[in-house]
Amino acid sequence: MCTRCAVLEAEVESLKYVIDEMTSPADPVPKDIPLTRALRRILGALLRYPGQILTHDQIIAASKADTPSADWPDPHCVSVQIYHLRKRVAGRVEITTHHSIGYSARIL
Repeated sequence: MCTRCAVLEAEVESLKYVIDEMTSPADPVPKDIPLTRALRRILGALLRYPGQILTHDQIIAASKADTPSADWPDPHCVSVQIYHLRKRVAGRVEITTHHSIGYSARIL
């Protein structure tokens, strides 16, 4: 597969994910956890699919749903967001790193 095709395929998957996030009926994030909007979106995405691995691009799509994809940050910035998220949900949600792939989560 050519590089351009791979990039377009990744963008299509990210857009599908954004649409799914925007049309999902319920917010699975407990209301008593104080989070920024971006962290709440990331945690919500992870908890909507408990145990499933979300890629860095899918996590960015969830946190930046209202931002054009050309303005999204480098996918490696996700690790910083996950670091902050882990500190805020410690003891309540387990976030697992899947190196070079993404992250998954489950409520404890």
